Amino acid sequence: MIFGVSDPMDNTSDVKNFLYGWLGKNLSMAPQYEITQTNRGGVSRFKCEVRVAGISYVGIGNSVNKKDASTNAALDFCNHLVREGKVQAKEVPSLNVSRWIQRNAIKQAQFR
Repeated sequence: MIFGVSDPMDNTSDVKNFLYGWLGKNLSMAPQYEITQTNRGGVSRFKCEVRVAGISYVGIGNSVNKKDASTNAALDFCNHLVREGKVQAKEVPSLNVSRWIQRNAIKQAQFR
C-alpha cells in the first residue's frame, strides 16, 4: 500500500492465492508448505517446499524471509502447472517488480 492506496504491483500473495484457488477448484486439494531455515555466516535463509497430494512435483523457493520463500515456491509450482499444460501462463499472476526495486523507485522519486 502506497500513501493509503492499494498497490497493484504488490502481488506477492496473488500467486499463493491463485495456486490455492486453482487446486481447490480443479483437484479439491490445498497446497502444503514446509519451511526450513539455514544460517550461513550469520545470515538466515529460508527454503520453502510446496507439495500437493497426488502430484509428484515439489515447488521450491528460497529467500531471506519466509513470505518470499513461500511465494517463490508457489510460483515454481504454478510454472510446473503451465509446463504440464494444466494452466495457461497468462492466468498466473507474475511478480513483475520486486518490493525492493519498487520502494527504491518511490524514494528516488521523492527526492527529485
